[in-house]
Amino acid sequence: MADAGWMMDMNSKYNTPVRDQFKSGYELWQSEPNELCVLAYPDNPHYCLFSPYVFPYIINDVFVQTEQYDLFQDGWNCCSPPFNDDQLKTVEKIRLAFGVSLGNIVNGNSVAFSPACSAHCLSRSSSFTGTQVFGETMETLLVDWFIGIKVSNLIDDCPSFNCSIACPHN
Repeated sequence: MADAGWMMDMNSKYNTPVRDQFKSGYELWQSEPNELCVLAYPDNPHYCLFSPYVFPYIINDVFVQTEQYDLFQDGWNCCSPPFNDDQLKTVEKIRLAFGVSLGNIVNGNSVAFSPACSAHCLSRSSSFTGTQVFGETMETLLVDWFIGIKVSNLIDDCPSFNCSIACPHN
């Protein structure tokens, strides 16, 4: 399970872009990303540290959980709540990018659970059993997926910040 591990490759108008950080860290961390992904990006193997680049090359089924207003991603690419109007526009762009990217999870039996919440790592909190997307909790989706019941991506499309049912309030 990738809990809040869907790292997006996005530019930042506030900080050094995550891509540049990962490029610097690639050798330092002695990274060993997916070999098929590295073959696809031979001049930029650090791209394979980002979920949207590596996911098509993962053979095993994966359960992905990420908040559309991920505290790490928003904090790195913009700011932390509370947001002013300009910042909210930026985090809404990040949210839309998450939605598009997560919609590409169609490999085998992989699945995504993505509430429109401002949080990070739902599985480590009571939000695991409370936060809902289309009436389903992460707990229910994960159990069904794990025991082999066919499930679909649950990516909330409610219209605003922290609008999923039972979002944690930070």
